[in-house]
Amino acid sequence: MLRYNLRTLLLAFALAPPLVAYVGSYYVLSRRGYAFADSVNSPGFWFVPPETKRDVKRNSDLIRLYYPLVRIEQLCGGRRYLAHEPCFPANGGELPP
Repeated sequence: MLRYNLRTLLLAFALAPPLVAYVGSYYVLSRRGYAFADSVNSPGFWFVPPETKRDVKRNSDLIRLYYPLVRIEQLCGGRRYLAHEPCFPANGGELPP
């Protein structure tokens, strides 16, 4: 029978909720991004659809935050890649601020 000391159990219970929140939020945002990428026939996905310059910056911030999970998913056979810049500005040029 495995026995754990109290410090190990407390550490596990302290680290579990933030880890579940991190992985869970990545899962939700990435799957929503996959759906958006499929709707515009894009090979890459955005965590936040790039409708304004603020969205592009937020997407870049989320890429930095979730990059370890993106790489893990790609190494496990995921075929999706990150999209950094919008390829289809709605007005044909600059994105609104």
